[in-house]
Amino acid sequence: MLERSRGWYAAILPAAIETARLQGYRGARWPKMVGPDGREGPSPIGPFLIWQQPHPIALAELVRCAIGSPETVQRYADVVRSAEFMADFAVQTDWGYQLGRPLVPAQESFWSLRPTVTNPTFELAY
Repeated sequence: MLERSRGWYAAILPAAIETARLQGYRGARWPKMVGPDGREGPSPIGPFLIWQQPHPIALAELVRCAIGSPETVQRYADVVRSAEFMADFAVQTDWGYQLGRPLVPAQESFWSLRPTVTNPTFELAY
């Protein structure tokens, strides 16, 4: 069943790459609220959430484990570009790494603070 979703992720990949680029990052910044065509819904919050970023990687890993072929890995290579975004989003500091900006925490109540929020607990743990 998950294999059927790969086409949708591949179809919206250009928009996810563009979102990352517009925010100054490499890779793909996956949206939270989209229509079937992959366009983000109007929101001051959705484009700045990061908790959903590992989901395409986790889905691809589940399919790889179920099917187990090298071709499966190749089919998901483009979707796993969210790993580039996650690596780029973690900024090295004198104290280690911190999550970059702009960022809205998972509870979505601090959207006005997105330019200054760093290291929200849920996102760090996730």
